[in-house]
Amino acid sequence: MPLQVYCLAVLLTATLSSRRLYTAIDWTLPQYYETLRAVQVSGFLIYFSRGSDGVLISAFDVSLQKWVSSQEFPWLSDASGWAQAGKYETVRLAGVGTKVYIYARGNVASELIVYDPNTFLLSPLPSFPFLPDSDGYTNPAYYLTICMSAVGVFLYISSR
Repeated sequence: MPLQVYCLAVLLTATLSSRRLYTAIDWTLPQYYETLRAVQVSGFLIYFSRGSDGVLISAFDVSLQKWVSSQEFPWLSDASGWAQAGKYETVRLAGVGTKVYIYARGNVASELIVYDPNTFLLSPLPSFPFLPDSDGYTNPAYYLTICMSAVGVFLYISSR
């Protein structure tokens, strides 16, 4: 088992049993297990997962060698349409400077949220009309090509 998967399994075992968002989830469903993401930023390993009522973001401080935060946020819920493959399969994470940017493609607009592991705050940025359903992005041939990467202080999002 790769180290990253093992660390995530340990985190999930340790924290999900007490989490309201995650106790009733069937983790064999792709709308949940396919959203597991990890990124390293400014001395932290950040783990992200989506549950039926929101997301869980956990921070591991590499220098302290311990988990310093594990919080639920009411974003990307099933009730808001995020259980559809064309939505949950578009979740991307990238570290820029000391923050983590989380992207997800919605029906008519793309969502971008910033997570700060130093303050443990999640801050939404304004939605932007990018890759909407009306342009054919319900087709996996398009939404699965969405890429996000950081180069220096710039964040790039592209798709076919």
